[in-house]
Amino acid sequence: MKRLLLLVAGLLIAGHVGNASASDSSLVYSASKVAQPPTIDGKLDEECWQSAEQTGPFVKIGGSNSPVETRGRLCWDEGRLYIALVCGEPRMDTLRERLQRGPVAPTEESIEIFIDSDYDQFTYLQFRVGVQGERDTHRGNDMDDSLTARWRGAAAVNADNWTVEAAIPFALLGRKPSPRALWGLNLNRQRCLEPQVLWTCWSDTQGGFHSPSRFGHLVFTGYADWLQNYYGGRAADTLEELMDLMAKHHLRYDSETRAALERLLEDFKRDVTAQNPTTASQCSPLCTSGETLLKQFKDALAGLRLEVIRNEFG
Repeated sequence: MKRLLLLVAGLLIAGHVGNASASDSSLVYSASKVAQPPTIDGKLDEECWQSAEQTGPFVKIGGSNSPVETRGRLCWDEGRLYIALVCGEPRMDTLRERLQRGPVAPTEESIEIFIDSDYDQFTYLQFRVGVQGERDTHRGNDMDDSLTARWRGAAAVNADNWTVEAAIPFALLGRKPSPRALWGLNLNRQRCLEPQVLWTCWSDTQGGFHSPSRFGHLVFTGYADWLQNYYGGRAADTLEELMDLMAKHHLRYDSETRAALERLLEDFKRDVTAQNPTTASQCSPLCTSGETLLKQFKDALAGLRLEVIRNEFG
């Protein structure tokens, strides 16, 4: 137990969890629950889209600013996840001329929605919608035509942009939202009106779009509630596991260890309450603090497990 006490002392010396840098955190987006779902026609004229938070502008692969703006919005109800995208286009005349000549090739002018609902950063679904509303679906890199009939998508061409709506059933995604849910999400665009194709994304993949470890975060409650439920809840679960392990192996009850960890957890909860984030940018640094908090709790649990091994086999 002496080694565990030294570890916890190190955690306290490390200081307040709120000191972490926001630059270490992935993007996060809180999708709001709606009573009236949108009509999937690509027009984005429903109230739910006006009230939904807008994502930050998409960036070029590698993280630099895109010369053409694209942004997304998300919401959900009991049955489906809804996604809207606005694809700014300074060359709409050229795009309209191309559309008048005939169908746009499936590889051109499209958006791609990537969802990793179990957040294993390995398995995911990809939903593509083209500028004319054409759709296809992939499991990872593999096309799966059987899935396309199970979700809806549509596009509309406007004065200075083209827009997309999609509705994806939670039954297709394999799970439903919960206060502690954390899903992987990315929104991507392919633009082909210039000699060089422009690929942009909400969360920079630093390479091909099929990079689940580089997806952003999708959550389903307000930012403050989610932070308390996800990071606070997981830290509390880890503390309970630590105390159960001590009891199981008849280790001396260590009030200092528990008090130190509880203090770190309360500091985090207090920060979330005080800052009360309501936007993605406000939530981002608290996500970094939450990751730091979980690492501290996991390190303490790992230290105890090593102590158990030493006691059993030393």
